[in-house]
Amino acid sequence: MSEFALSPEMSRAPPGAAWAPSARRGWRHALASFALALAWSAAVRAPFLAIEGSDDAFYVEVGHLWTKGVLPYVGAFDVRPPGFFALVALAQTAVGPTLLALRLVAIFSDALTALALLALGIRAGSRSLGLYAAVLYPILSVCLHGSDGYPPLEAATAWAMVAALSDGPALRRALATGLCIGAGFAIKQTAAFDGLVAFAALAAGAPQGRKLGALVAALAGAAAIPFAFLAYFAAHGAAGPLIADALLGALARPSSAATGLTFAEGVQRFFPMQRAVLALFFASLFAMARAPALRRADPVSPAPWLAAWLALGWLTVLLQHAMIMTYIGPTLAPMLLLAGLAVTSALPMASRPPDAWRLAALGLVSALLATISTTQRLSNRAPYDALDGAAALVRAAAPAPGDRLLVVNRGVLLNAMLDLDPPTRTIFTGHALCDFSSESATWMAEELAARPRFIVIANRDKAYGCELKERWAMVDAALSQAYRPLGGAQGANETLAVFALRKD
Repeated sequence: MSEFALSPEMSRAPPGAAWAPSARRGWRHALASFALALAWSAAVRAPFLAIEGSDDAFYVEVGHLWTKGVLPYVGAFDVRPPGFFALVALAQTAVGPTLLALRLVAIFSDALTALALLALGIRAGSRSLGLYAAVLYPILSVCLHGSDGYPPLEAATAWAMVAALSDGPALRRALATGLCIGAGFAIKQTAAFDGLVAFAALAAGAPQGRKLGALVAALAGAAAIPFAFLAYFAAHGAAGPLIADALLGALARPSSAATGLTFAEGVQRFFPMQRAVLALFFASLFAMARAPALRRADPVSPAPWLAAWLALGWLTVLLQHAMIMTYIGPTLAPMLLLAGLAVTSALPMASRPPDAWRLAALGLVSALLATISTTQRLSNRAPYDALDGAAALVRAAAPAPGDRLLVVNRGVLLNAMLDLDPPTRTIFTGHALCDFSSESATWMAEELAARPRFIVIANRDKAYGCELKERWAMVDAALSQAYRPLGGAQGANETLAVFALRKD
């Protein structure tokens, strides 16, 4: 009897029962793999839990306000969609309004992306390829992102590609692909570019006669989560601010005065930006050039789709004028896989070491490059000593319910630590100090006109390049006219000065 023949008991079982043990084994294997990925991601991030990125305190405060019923865009201006803020608020229900909430979102997201890369590597024909990408991704994520808003975006888009390139019923794959792209779009709008590749791959793999239906299902899935957010905000009377900030404001962001970069200047910045992933960059370029040959050798190879995914990722970096290294984050997943394919399948060698050794060498070089290139950022610990000192000064002044706290440049974590809301919806310090948008010229004046009970100013020697002297002149004038100093808090790497509104 063939090993695949049904046993008498299975032949009498209800339809589908024969597959139940296999399905259970599959789910157990997937859960075990995710548990390992989660443990690895947590281990990689563990030494950096207290590292503070430039946006982290802002994310914490927006999530904190949302848990109190103050919605983003109504109580906090930003051009990001609400998806990441929702994840932060959800994490805060477990651990409070702290940096740990951001780290939990990043750890969980890195594990999901690692699992997706494992699946895509196996789809490309090599478990070693998948393991190399899954192990290396969390390391690169810690080094290169600088913002925990990117790992969940990459998890969503990576799983969209898994769904698009997998086997199974076309409509089910289409719906899963669309839902993942929609989830990514709700985190950052650039997921739409990933969606172009995922939908094209989905249509190419769908049977004749079902391609249109698959695309319709994918589009319906992609619309579901963004429209759910829109409906939620509309129900709270906040659809207008959501559209104005996260859609119209986001479109104007690359050309804002605070950016100070043209598209041509962004192109010039693009190539030096790759220094932290130099080995992966050149290896993936070689794999992209060899992708058609790989497809001819293996008709089901996903290499051309990975190449298209990476190309669209690079395009989104250029469209954002390559402002910061963080923007290369969404290119990591396809770059890892393509670079791995370059050293396992695309390099013509007469005598080659085993795939696992070549992948290990590529991974080691890549990890070292990324670590060396980002050592300074990875040592930027949150200044809890100065924050605690400033918080003690505020508490000694007996803040009352309804008092507001304005952090002018750095130290926004104080808002959550003291549960004192900002005076206006302009929270991120670079928004009011810089010409972030056409509306931002009045934001600093509005913050000061609200006469917050407390004002905190960090060491001015560290500053954003876009900060305007006239905005600081407004701050100095307000301090001299209406505020008294409460004292300063000196930390190892930060100094905070605290002021209180005079009662006269």
